[in-house]
Amino acid sequence: MSELPSLKIGAKKLAQVTELSVPAVTQPLLNINIEQNEQSISADLRALWQCGAAIPTAFGPLVCARVLHNACVSRSDTGRIGKTKWELELALTGKDESREGGGSGVGDVQLREQLLANCDAGDSFNVLFENPEDEVHFVLQRLGLSGEMADTEHRLEVRRQLPESDAKLAHLPSHCSPRQLLSQFVDIRRAPSRLALRVFADHADDAGERRRLLELCSAQGASEFTKFVRQPNISLVEILCKFPSLSPPLGCLIECLPRLLPRHYTLACNLAAQHETIRFRFVYSVLELPAPVLDGCAEFAGKKRYGACSQWLLRLTPGQTVQLVQKEPSKFRFLPPSLVSAMSSSAASDADHHLLLNTPLMMVGPGTGVAPFIAFLQKIRHCIQRVGGGGANCERNVVKRVLFYASSNLEDEFLFK
Repeated sequence: MSELPSLKIGAKKLAQVTELSVPAVTQPLLNINIEQNEQSISADLRALWQCGAAIPTAFGPLVCARVLHNACVSRSDTGRIGKTKWELELALTGKDESREGGGSGVGDVQLREQLLANCDAGDSFNVLFENPEDEVHFVLQRLGLSGEMADTEHRLEVRRQLPESDAKLAHLPSHCSPRQLLSQFVDIRRAPSRLALRVFADHADDAGERRRLLELCSAQGASEFTKFVRQPNISLVEILCKFPSLSPPLGCLIECLPRLLPRHYTLACNLAAQHETIRFRFVYSVLELPAPVLDGCAEFAGKKRYGACSQWLLRLTPGQTVQLVQKEPSKFRFLPPSLVSAMSSSAASDADHHLLLNTPLMMVGPGTGVAPFIAFLQKIRHCIQRVGGGGANCERNVVKRVLFYASSNLEDEFLFK
């Protein structure tokens, strides 16, 4: 009885195709030559996420915050909650002055004022994280870069052939270790593209595995690529587990994989309501991911697997430092930008306060979606405290503000109750 089609085995019809239509592979667009560097780069640069490269969607400076609290706020022992929720609280420690160029000289006081001026309830922050250590270690071993070689500084020489090459690998440093490259610079969790599989096929020693990689990236195998690679979001590690003879050069691998980008989380607090130390509060979901491919791999058998960033967040303990940067301002604000007065006078501020206190509000926030509404309510309370409580302002008590919250089981999970 023949096996059913899977990531490793194609359908009979596809196996009978003698001439597969696969993506063309020419000379590398960006050829990365890695040579051992005699001089080690500084510890500050090693500690920098992506060595200080520009972060897409960033709005303002990269800041450092200290972990105060990171705990599960769901009852995970009952098994009735599919995605447990965690609450992370951070305290601002200052601007990261180790960025390229030595920082901009922004002091802690000015940084605080900048955050308060630019960040409003409903906004989000990009959290900078690294790929899972065990998966990075596995890839390094497969590439023959284990031991001291994994942490030895190397020189990256990029041969630019086309204008777009500058943008594609502009975030790469001139010196870096293989471990840092795989930890911080490329997304090893995102499903490889058809072109990446085509390149990988040239570096698979087993003829059967090489043929299957070609099938998956071919026009004839498009439906199988979608079913077995793209839809289940098969990662690089899963590809390497399923095709044990595959061992591409590090430079080739870095070129094929997309850049690792930070994940953004919405604030569950209103920064403007804080007086001394700025504290960030986030709630995030943790979903255990099915990984049948990794279960068959001895290195990962029995290990729980979560989203790349949430898996990194779970390891944070009080006292550790997190790097984050504000995301471009959101249109999801209260008051909405369309209602905020365009005037720049004090009359505009009074008008905005009036709208803030006298606009009815209905909010629907299931699960972690309640986060921005908690920030909205804190903003309203802060406004009430600023304008005074009573007399002519008693009209604020008449306005209805209703928050609807939902959970799969309110007994086990009721955020901000």
